[in-house]
Amino acid sequence: MKKLIAALLLVAGLGAGWFYASPLWTLKAMSDAAKAKDAAALTGYIDFPALKADVKGDLTKRFGAEIAKEQASMGGFGALLGGAIVDGLVDKIVSPAGLTALFALQAKRADGSTSPQSEKEAYTVDRIGLSEFHVQIKGQEGQMIFHRAGFGWKLAGIDLPILKDTRPTP
Repeated sequence: MKKLIAALLLVAGLGAGWFYASPLWTLKAMSDAAKAKDAAALTGYIDFPALKADVKGDLTKRFGAEIAKEQASMGGFGALLGGAIVDGLVDKIVSPAGLTALFALQAKRADGSTSPQSEKEAYTVDRIGLSEFHVQIKGQEGQMIFHRAGFGWKLAGIDLPILKDTRPTP
């Protein structure tokens, strides 16, 4: 009976450790890959289909009114052109090269500091249940959304203020 209790406590401790530490390990690994400009390592932490769908949906919502105006003035060609622009933009941004450049830029500090202490203080992690966490970079608006993939995590969404429609509703 004591062995069973010890095994259950060990499993509970490992689960709690994973819950706390695995998002931090993922962020550290992504930061290291970005600093090394290792696109292959970085892309292992990104769910490209989910991320592209998220960014495309945000861009379409944000610029939907402008695309609708173009469609009205140019017929179906305006919608086709707007959709092609959004698709092209998403394909450029949400690519191994685009995200490696974005993360490398983010990983580099203005003061040149790359110590683990300064990196840890650069963001906050909010856990949403067992299958999702959000990363808020201090001093910046927006957040990154990670979803669980097995026992690891993958970037599945980015919420940036520029993608939000900030115009007042009539």
